[in-house]
Amino acid sequence: MSQRILIAEDDELQGAVLRAALERRGHVAEVVTDGLEAVRRLRTGRYDLGLLDYSMPEVNGLAAARILHEFLTESECPRLVAVTSAAETVEQGIATGGRAFDAVVSKRLGLPALLTIIDSHLASVARKKARALEQRHAAIDRAGDHKPRAAAAMLPPSPGAPVPTPLDNPFELPPNSDGQVQAISLGAFKTILGPEWSRVALRAMIKAEHIIKRRLISGDVITRSGDHSFVVWFNSTDAKRNEAILAAAAREIRIRFLADFEEETTPDISTTPEAVRQYLPARDDEPR
Repeated sequence: MSQRILIAEDDELQGAVLRAALERRGHVAEVVTDGLEAVRRLRTGRYDLGLLDYSMPEVNGLAAARILHEFLTESECPRLVAVTSAAETVEQGIATGGRAFDAVVSKRLGLPALLTIIDSHLASVARKKARALEQRHAAIDRAGDHKPRAAAAMLPPSPGAPVPTPLDNPFELPPNSDGQVQAISLGAFKTILGPEWSRVALRAMIKAEHIIKRRLISGDVITRSGDHSFVVWFNSTDAKRNEAILAAAAREIRIRFLADFEEETTPDISTTPEAVRQYLPARDDEPR
């Protein structure tokens, strides 16, 4: 089973060699050269395994792993393997990494041994995916009484029934979307910090996004807008319910930021289509 693997390695040659070896095994591998970029990509949930070099600029492998575990649940976090060329033993590396890593291996073992360890972890990922697929199929079988409704939904609409029209711009506000699309901005916090914002922006956005996501339910979608804002597409059309969710998230963000950054601010919440529109991502063919 093909897996997606992210290699975080600041030695470009070693990263290229490992990527080529994994691609020959049928996997999809990508390489980044610093820990910050590794965190950005691994937290998207698109990867099955992260190979993190212990020593990287800005954010090393251990710090990157701990950030991921802080903001992702156990089921959301991909398997993480630390790779080190330092003199310390693998056992010492595991003791230092704690629960951050599923394994710590030495580059001194050589490429064949490293690939064997990687294969064992990818096999575990494949088994986990297979179990999830079996559970999904079992759930579908148990919900057999819903199949007639699902089949009916595939029938053509009756004459005179309204036909949904796809939007030319997927980022445009949907029709009658009051209360569905809302925005929450850390602009006031960014203003307070001034030049310091660039130093803490990534950490602040990750913290805020984690707080908001924990309050959303299935069907709700959150996306970033620029370097200090989020747009939330709520599945519910209950405007009061949606506003209450963001208001609770804003209070928690305020408390968390006061504790972590020693600065107090309340995120701005926008609820009307006109106010939200400024936060929507622009299409690639339109000026931002």
